[in-house]
Amino acid sequence: MKSILHFTILCGFILGCSEHSRDLGDQKPVSFADSLALSLGTDTTLLVPGRHVDLEGVVNFRDLGGIQTDSGKSLVWGKIYRSGKLSGLTESDFLTLDSLGIRSVVDFRSQGEVQSEPDSFGDGVSYYHLPIGDDNWTTGDFMSTLARIPADSIEEMMVSLYSRIPLEWSEQYKAFFRIISDTSNLPLVFHCTAGKDRTGMASAMLLTILGIEDEIVRNEYELSNYYRFEENQSYLTMMEQSGISLEIARGLMGVKGKYLDAVFGEISEQHGSLEEYFSTALELSEEEKDNLRAIYLR
Repeated sequence: MKSILHFTILCGFILGCSEHSRDLGDQKPVSFADSLALSLGTDTTLLVPGRHVDLEGVVNFRDLGGIQTDSGKSLVWGKIYRSGKLSGLTESDFLTLDSLGIRSVVDFRSQGEVQSEPDSFGDGVSYYHLPIGDDNWTTGDFMSTLARIPADSIEEMMVSLYSRIPLEWSEQYKAFFRIISDTSNLPLVFHCTAGKDRTGMASAMLLTILGIEDEIVRNEYELSNYYRFEENQSYLTMMEQSGISLEIARGLMGVKGKYLDAVFGEISEQHGSLEEYFSTALELSEEEKDNLRAIYLR
């Protein structure tokens, strides 16, 4: 299980390593973007102006603002963003991030990922490295392993991966919540490589703590399928040429609500409930959770 976990986690995260392309919805007519969203099952109510930050060298950079809670409050715009890796920022991108006032970056990538493609950002930005995953692999072995995986086992493998990440790396997520609770760090962006897995879990946990309905949490998580569409398409060809089936490639590059369900299900099984995980593993008191709501909701 351990070796499969390491291979799978890094497969999901290696996807940001190619030449970047911009969000597909920004390049095509609205009708195409709408049809794409429909085909992917995207919750179009979340595709609002200002959600996606258009950058030349970064994929899947988006604001969590505007998402509503059951009580009618909404996340404040311009305080917290999620993204793929920031190693490809261009001069134009620096100007965009400067206009957003980004003060802090949280990087969930492993040590090897960071050494290979370090983040680039302007002066005065605080950098927090909270590594999730390890580097006991090589690209060649990695591709060979994927080529041997039965196509019908990909969902089971992804569920196994997702259900273990928050348990094995809870210290990193605990540190994450401490960082985003400090208003001097805001506005802040947190990211991994593809901005969909490790980052997706962090976002889902934050939204849950803030009181966002489960279905909306799941829909926000699945937005990565939309914002990474063009990037993911380029990998289908590359991975197929490496002997990896399209079913495996699609399963690894995409995100599904059932993966997130598996995370929360395993957490509940191990800790009794999701709330207990927040209280014990992440050591968030009720006062600290109320503080997060005071910071991010209006």
